[in-house]
Amino acid sequence: MADHAKVYRNQRLLTKEHPGTMQPKAGRKYYTLLERTPGELWAPQFGDYEREVVEQEQRDMKDSGSFTKGTKFLIIETGTRQYQVSDAIRLLNDELAPIALKEKKR
Repeated sequence: MADHAKVYRNQRLLTKEHPGTMQPKAGRKYYTLLERTPGELWAPQFGDYEREVVEQEQRDMKDSGSFTKGTKFLIIETGTRQYQVSDAIRLLNDELAPIALKEKKR
């Protein structure tokens, strides 16, 4: 099954009461693959409700070799709401911003 199809399937099965909606089940976890190139901040690349799917995407990205040397990857776990994912990334980047700025000046 293609990754996009699996993500779509997961999104459609979030609630039994409202199949096909984007309303997540309470307490469900969401995993996001973040990428950070030297001199930049963390940026989301892929997300799914199953960690194994996100780990496979990370392996695929690393195997493709289509990223800048020194790129780092990180998988974070959050709630399912977009604001929860965005807030987690913002917190990581707030701590990282001074370091990224120094790297960029080099």
